[in-house]
Amino acid sequence: MEKIPNCEKCGSEFTYENGTLYICPECGHEWVKAPNSQESQ
Repeated sequence: MEKIPNCEKCGSEFTYENGTLYICPECGHEWVKAPNSQESQ
């Protein structure tokens, strides 16, 4: 199972995935997953 990174902006560990984005519910920051973190098809 892939580990979801902490928020790049505030460091929160409560980030989650939504499609191709990581989202932080604490500060609202969203960022695109790195290309090497794609799930296997």
